Amino acid sequence: MEGPGSRRWFDNYRCYSHEGTDSDEGSNFFIKIFNELGFYNPCAISLCLGIPCYFNKINENVFQVILCKSQKIPINCVTTPQRLVHNNTSPNCKCVNICDSLCSCIQGLVKSKNSSYQSRGYCEKYCRCSYICPYKFLGCDCEDSCNSSSCICFLNSIECNPSLCRSCRYSKQQNTSISYCLNQKYQNQSIQKTILKISTIKNAGIGLFAKNSITKGQLIGEYTGELINDKEADRRGRIYDIKEHSFVFNIDCMHSVDATYYGNKMKFINHMPSENANCDTQIWRVLGTSKILVFASVDINEGEELFFDYKYPINVPYKWYHEV
Repeated sequence: MEGPGSRRWFDNYRCYSHEGTDSDEGSNFFIKIFNELGFYNPCAISLCLGIPCYFNKINENVFQVILCKSQKIPINCVTTPQRLVHNNTSPNCKCVNICDSLCSCIQGLVKSKNSSYQSRGYCEKYCRCSYICPYKFLGCDCEDSCNSSSCICFLNSIECNPSLCRSCRYSKQQNTSISYCLNQKYQNQSIQKTILKISTIKNAGIGLFAKNSITKGQLIGEYTGELINDKEADRRGRIYDIKEHSFVFNIDCMHSVDATYYGNKMKFINHMPSENANCDTQIWRVLGTSKILVFASVDINEGEELFFDYKYPINVPYKWYHEV
C-alpha cells in the first residue's frame, strides 16, 4: 500500500490478501492498541491480524502523521556557549619538558589577564611538563595505610591518586571483602548521612544533624558553591554584611566558594567556637582540584547537631557571631 507522496509503507513485506469483508470490532480494538503503542505500519498490522490491508485505510489520519516530514526546529543560538567553570585556583602549567623557576606552579602569586591565583609550589600529574621534572609530585610509596603524617600525600592534604600512588597498602573494610586506600575518602565517597532540622541555637534557623554516629576523622561531606574571585567575594561580602549572614568560604587568598545561591547541605552547619565545635574544615587537593572538606573533629553521636568554627575576623559586624 502506498501513502501520500508515493511513499511505500512496507516494501519488504507482502500485505495480507485484499479479499475480505469489513473489519469486525475485535480487529478495530487491536488496531487501536497498536496505534497507542506507536505501531502504525498498516501492512504489518495486516499481517499480524490477518485482515486486508485496505481496512487500515480507515485510520489513514493516524498514518498521515508518520508520512509527513517533520519540521526542523530552528536553533536560536548557534555560537559556542561560554565556559562557566575554569580551574583558576591552581591551573596546570604548560611548560615544555622540565620546569624552571618561572613555572606558574611554583612562582608564588600568579597574575594573569583574567584572574590571579596562589601557586601550589609543585607540578601535578596533569601538568604538561615531563615526568622527570624535579618539581613534579609523583605521589607516595607508603607501605602502610596512608592515613598518618608518614604519608607525603596525607601530610600535604592531597588525596592519593590511584595512577600515581601504586604502592599504597589497601586496608580491608570491617566485615566486608572491600579494600581501599584510607587516603581516598572523597574519591570513594565515604561521606556521612545528615539531616536538616531546626537548630538547637536560638534564632539560628536550620541546622545540620548527624543521622548516624560519626567517628573522629571521618569525612562528613564537601562544602560546595560558586567559585568566585576575591573582588567578587568582597562585593558580595558588603551585601551579606547588611543581611548579617554569609556562606562565603575562602579557598586561598584569591578565590572563595559562595554557597548562598548554589550549594549543598554543608552550608547549614552553624558556627561554634573551635573549642566547642565537633567538625573541622580543611582544603584538600583531589585529582587536581581543590575541595573544601568537612571532617569530624570528635566522635559525634546520632542526632547531634554539627558545628564548625567560621573563623571570621574579630571585627566582623555580625552580632550573633559575637554572642555565640
